[in-house]
Amino acid sequence: MKKVFVAIVVLVLSMASANVFAIDTKKQNLIISKCDQIKEDLVTLQHNDARTRVYLGRYYETILNKFIVPLNLRLVENNTSNAGLIENQSNFSTVRGKFVEDFISYQKGLEELVAMDCKNEPGQFYEKLVTVRAKRATANKNVLKLRELAGKQVELVTTLTEKIK
Repeated sequence: MKKVFVAIVVLVLSMASANVFAIDTKKQNLIISKCDQIKEDLVTLQHNDARTRVYLGRYYETILNKFIVPLNLRLVENNTSNAGLIENQSNFSTVRGKFVEDFISYQKGLEELVAMDCKNEPGQFYEKLVTVRAKRATANKNVLKLRELAGKQVELVTTLTEKIK
């Protein structure tokens, strides 16, 4: 019974995954007819996202290297280290590294998408578009997590300040 259930699940998933990127004729024709505009929009997005990555990368690096790390070093020097602050530093550093990795992966995918011929290969173009959208969503999740960790850092510092007073 268990083998039959597994076989059914595998069959259903394989059928579903086969149709994920299948696009109908209407979408193909739309991609072909709007190809030039789509490419223009993608190039604009590419430039804007590159600037955003540089800005956010510097911003997160500044938070880490000019606020989080020096504070933790100072606390260790004064024998008042805080486990929450150390953990938050580790998490922030890890997610920041993941942000850089994921954003670079997204930008490479976007470059490949812009280089594709959407008039002659609308199906492959759409498939790559879906993949690039997923990569952009992953990069966005990293940004949200970094914002959350920066807010947590402020809370932890506020709590520490109140304890020291």
